[in-house]
Amino acid sequence: MKSSKDDRRNVVIRVSDELKNNNMYFIEFYKYIEDKNTMRTLYDHLMAIPDMDKFNKIPLPKTAHQEELRKLDRSVPEQFLSELVDCAIKPELVFTSNEIFQLFNDWKNTNEVEYNASKIKFGMKLSVLRIPGFTTEHKQGGNVRTLNTEIMKKYFL
Repeated sequence: MKSSKDDRRNVVIRVSDELKNNNMYFIEFYKYIEDKNTMRTLYDHLMAIPDMDKFNKIPLPKTAHQEELRKLDRSVPEQFLSELVDCAIKPELVFTSNEIFQLFNDWKNTNEVEYNASKIKFGMKLSVLRIPGFTTEHKQGGNVRTLNTEIMKKYFL
């Protein structure tokens, strides 16, 4: 299941594998789901909870499992930038286009990630991500990428 940073519709919960392949348990479970009296009892219980009319204003919880899935759904360049700023000690990192592309290729090789992009395509991808704290400045000798690691770490949380 895909999950993004601004997911407003899903709560993803990692459940136990304890009952996996326990057919008798699930046959019984589905009997309850299909039973109108059981469903009415559940409905009445939920409707009796105080302030249910404000339910849609309560922020959805973000589970640890959902956060892991969200991280997996990041694009390869986002994964690279996330790890780069996560390891950063300095509040700001500055790279030429060549330097950041070389770091990216080293990261790809180390992590056995398949992603094919030229230096230009990679640079364009970084720019269109519009990640807060990541800026590109066009200079005489080429593009310079500045990463405000504090802002970017908050973004990637």
